[in-house]
Amino acid sequence: ENWKLIDIEINNKYKENLPELFKFSEKGNVLHIVSDSFQADVFNELLHHESLKDRYQQSFQGFVFYRETVGVFPHTVFAIPAFLAGEVYSNKSPKDIYIDDVLKGDTILSVANKAGYEIDIASGDNYSTKRYSNLPFKNMYNLQHIGSTNVKFRDTAGIMDLALFRVLPHFLKQLIYKDQKWLVSRYVVTEPILLFDYFTHTHFLNLFSQYMSIEREKPVYKYLHIMNTHNPMVVDAQCQYSNNPGGMERKSFTIQSKCTLDTLSILFDKMKDLGVYDSTLILVHGDHGGWVPNYRQGPPVMISTGVEAPKWLTSLASPLLAIKKPYDKTNFRVSDMHASLLDIPDTISDIMDWNANFKHRSLEKTNPNEPRKRFFRYYDGQIFDYEADYTEPIHEYSIEGSHYEVEWKLENVFYPPE
Repeated sequence: ENWKLIDIEINNKYKENLPELFKFSEKGNVLHIVSDSFQADVFNELLHHESLKDRYQQSFQGFVFYRETVGVFPHTVFAIPAFLAGEVYSNKSPKDIYIDDVLKGDTILSVANKAGYEIDIASGDNYSTKRYSNLPFKNMYNLQHIGSTNVKFRDTAGIMDLALFRVLPHFLKQLIYKDQKWLVSRYVVTEPILLFDYFTHTHFLNLFSQYMSIEREKPVYKYLHIMNTHNPMVVDAQCQYSNNPGGMERKSFTIQSKCTLDTLSILFDKMKDLGVYDSTLILVHGDHGGWVPNYRQGPPVMISTGVEAPKWLTSLASPLLAIKKPYDKTNFRVSDMHASLLDIPDTISDIMDWNANFKHRSLEKTNPNEPRKRFFRYYDGQIFDYEADYTEPIHEYSIEGSHYEVEWKLENVFYPPE
């Protein structure tokens, strides 16, 4: 029973208590799911697929899908402060210091905590757990610990893998990473497939469905950052290990996204059986989209050097955003409102009547026909380069209209300090 990794002290800062994450109060809860890299047009395709739509739309009853949502950043680290606090990074301070300072300040989770909510957080690795530990919380769980033979050994193995990855020249890095089958970490898991976030996080969600209960007195805000739709793509059409982990292609990305929806549908159906679905505010969204070009492509996006950006740039700007308000019993529906991930904290506050202002828009109070100027900031990714204080130059684009169709205008470039 490896999932029963409870009361394990981590750095003397918090205790992991996985079973507590599965407990709701009777009503008034918030379930906030960040499905990393979930792309809007892939979700749209699956929710309207002839053989799948009845099942998925029933499971997602009451949800509004904002298919015209634009993200804020193409990668996770700066997307988090944007959709939790409405803050946008500009390369003015070291990134980890910036993220920690934002998460220590006013976020939608701190607002919930002040409103009397207990905060539960689950995320997928040591880096994100360290960042998220700046938020208020009652329970926190590092999903990387599921399936570990020993949590301390898993952490040590992860540090060794990252250290080797950083010091080796570029052409040898893949020998360490091995498409997420890390050189050292693979020896400290109970099953080889649990090296892949998709399987670890699916296991967590299945445990959630199985052991869900109503045992908390105070209402709970559950924030789950899962990696089921993130690279690498590791499943076949039956949602089993493909034995061929690899990067995103439209087919493999759609299959893995479908398998994720299967898991979320089971979770929502169990919430209905338990009687907590109707009263719960539920959000499911990506932190950004994926690397698969959108079906709809407007004019090419230009980088400041005059080079045309790859088509997946607009895909990274196209995250899923779907919201179910408490006691919304209407059918699943689609909105063409020009939304932004920056709208999330104001929208939650508005729905829950928490009277907080994050200086952006609530989707509850936005006229869907009103012209709107939105912004997306792009920079080259620095995969695994967590030691760098700043990021590459950040290109800020303004978008007036559907980001799938209109011209993106370069407004600013934010360079790191010299």
